[in-house]
Amino acid sequence: MTATGDYTIASLDTGLRAMRLFLTHDTLTVTEAAGHLRVGRSTAHRVLSTLESRGF
Repeated sequence: MTATGDYTIASLDTGLRAMRLFLTHDTLTVTEAAGHLRVGRSTAHRVLSTLESRGF
């Protein structure tokens, strides 16, 4: 773990990484996003749904 890693909020990190995916991908399925993020499909779905509900 890095020195700053001790203060990382995992769910926020996952959400930010999900947002970055769309810089290089126009569309992604939940399964594809889960693979890129290295999380389960249900986690990817919740993250993507949250981002969508917030207008991202």
